[in-house]
Amino acid sequence: APEAPVAVGARIAALSGCVDVLGGAPPLFVGGFSFNGRTPAAGAWDSFSAGRMVLPELLVRRAGGETGATVCLRVSPEEDIDALLAALIARLDALEEFVDAPLNAESLGGASSEADSPGGAEYRVVADRSHGAFLAQVDSALEAIRAGDLEKVVLARSLEVLHPGRFAVVPFLDELRGLYPHCTVMARGRGADILVAASQELLVSLADGAVEAC
Repeated sequence: APEAPVAVGARIAALSGCVDVLGGAPPLFVGGFSFNGRTPAAGAWDSFSAGRMVLPELLVRRAGGETGATVCLRVSPEEDIDALLAALIARLDALEEFVDAPLNAESLGGASSEADSPGGAEYRVVADRSHGAFLAQVDSALEAIRAGDLEKVVLARSLEVLHPGRFAVVPFLDELRGLYPHCTVMARGRGADILVAASQELLVSLADGAVEAC
């Protein structure tokens, strides 16, 4: 019902005395999609579909020195609203220390970096082509641009980094945030696999019904 958010907000305020569900922290969908729209071929992308949008149960946002937290709940008609609100307020109370803490491995409960452990971790890197072959492709692309056959080309190669044990994602994200402060740094888990990225490009945005792409 249209009046439901106001009623729920009043009941939360009555229970906690300080929660404003109508403030500046609306829910936010997080998602991604592949470039070609087809289901990825078997391999490293097995766990990820061609497109997926997710509404996080817990969303913490920081901007301009301010921090906001949004909690989303799935509510069915037969559920006890008072019990849900009480559980929600308890969770918000538990978030206070997290919201005030710096976003790093320690505050998120992540393991310390393997580099900090005695002896460090051993890594093995396997490339999909040799360094010489990649440089030859660069030279070939430059020649094609000079000849007018190409205006722009993006060359990349794949590196597989192997090491024993689980990869420490949270410390790695913290490192990426420091190395690339102007990039969008993200991690998205799907099953046992996690996509980690630092992107300097805005591929597409949607705001007030307007779509923009770079």
